[in-house]
Amino acid sequence: MLAAALSGALALVAASAALAQTPDRSNDYYQDWLLNCAVQRTGDMAVPPKAPEAGAKPSAAKEAPKPNTVCEMVQTFRNRTNNQVIAIVALGKPEPGAERKFVIQVPVGVWLPDGVSLTTEAKATVAGQYLRCSSTVCIAQADAKKEVIDALKAGAVTSLEFSDAGRTRAKLTISGKGFGDALAALDKRG
Repeated sequence: MLAAALSGALALVAASAALAQTPDRSNDYYQDWLLNCAVQRTGDMAVPPKAPEAGAKPSAAKEAPKPNTVCEMVQTFRNRTNNQVIAIVALGKPEPGAERKFVIQVPVGVWLPDGVSLTTEAKATVAGQYLRCSSTVCIAQADAKKEVIDALKAGAVTSLEFSDAGRTRAKLTISGKGFGDALAALDKRG
């Protein structure tokens, strides 16, 4: 999932939609898209100064590291009969200033060599590669190409495709409803 920041940020994919909003986490809905943001704190918290040794200058407290807010846009696909999650598509940045990436979560039992793909009705395709699988899901990553972003912003039909272990191709339709507004909010927050 690239850098540790992205894996931490996009770990929100599975968990944040179910969590209540807290001061360190927010969930904002834009029609079919959810914008998850979480504050990440790294490093040591402020440390009080130690008592100076005889003849030494007093040391100042370390400054607390500035928190970093990491956001992602998420669309979840559920089975209509039992409401179980089939797949999740997330769009975010691994770290401030980095390029956007799609991170896709699909069930275990997929045919790994085929990877995943996002395809617009104009046939612009982004191929994604699997990064890892756990006992319950497989995670893939794909570049967020301009053609796919523009198609989703315009509301064009875009498909998520992957193969199961029997090499049967699954095709899910990604909704563009709310994508433009969620993307604007994502860009505003970092």
